[in-house]
Amino acid sequence: MSEFTARQQEAIRLLSQGCTQAQVAEQIGVSRRTVERWMSLPEFRQSVNDVGHEVTERLIFDTASELNRLLPLAFSNLQEILQNQDVKTSDRLRACHILGSWAGLSQPKTQKQEDASDLDLKSYLAHLAKKESNNGKH
Repeated sequence: MSEFTARQQEAIRLLSQGCTQAQVAEQIGVSRRTVERWMSLPEFRQSVNDVGHEVTERLIFDTASELNRLLPLAFSNLQEILQNQDVKTSDRLRACHILGSWAGLSQPKTQKQEDASDLDLKSYLAHLAKKESNNGKH
């Protein structure tokens, strides 16, 4: 990327992060037409694509790292739910279902079922968070 001017390098960075050509032009102080002209250059366009791929790969790596960091906590929480006899049977069964899903033991779902499951999981996690915050108030 060193064959480009400082403004072009900044434009490449902004474009690769998803900014529009108009936004880039405004932020770096050039006309939109200038950014369009730069984008017509194969080397410039290739740099935008390359940097975009690097950003995407870094995001995927960071997300995977964060999930790996949180996974033991998630398993610990599910284990606690499964072993706690004071937890409702329906909550323990849901924890079993979640573990089975993570282990790949569930049937493939349709998109409609997948959307409903995501909603169910979100509402279940919200329910647990509310329950936990209520327990902390006593």
